[in-house]
Amino acid sequence: MLRRIPTAVFILGLSLVSLLLQWDYLDRELTGRHSWRQTHTVANIDNFYAEDFHLFHPRRNARGDGDGIFRMEFPLMQWLTASLYKTFGPSLQLARLFNFALGVLSLFGLARLLWQLTADKKLVWIGCWLLAFSPSFFYYHTCPMPDNLALTF
Repeated sequence: MLRRIPTAVFILGLSLVSLLLQWDYLDRELTGRHSWRQTHTVANIDNFYAEDFHLFHPRRNARGDGDGIFRMEFPLMQWLTASLYKTFGPSLQLARLFNFALGVLSLFGLARLLWQLTADKKLVWIGCWLLAFSPSFFYYHTCPMPDNLALTF
């Protein structure tokens, strides 16, 4: 029976269960150990959206006498989220859903990697299940942090 189910359907099922388990969390304010990092990321996203959409001009709110451009990492995730803001409007829930989608892509990447290493469907499924519900991944793949895009890549 399990042999007939494609791995993509299994991963999408894992993702749906994960999304349902986190649904109430998606519209909450930023909290947790790394709320400072999430706040910095969301500030970059908001400033890309509201001020300067130039990829190489990530701005922070604490500007002092300068222009506020602060290059801490390559801001591709922030810029992509800001482009979603420009399309759908600014929303922390949208940023969380985008990071969740990046997490789903990470699961597909892990499945591909495990298939290349083992060619065993059971091991691929077990690896994807373990990642999807590991505490760190489960919590942080809905947090607006650039680490999620790095993991996906």
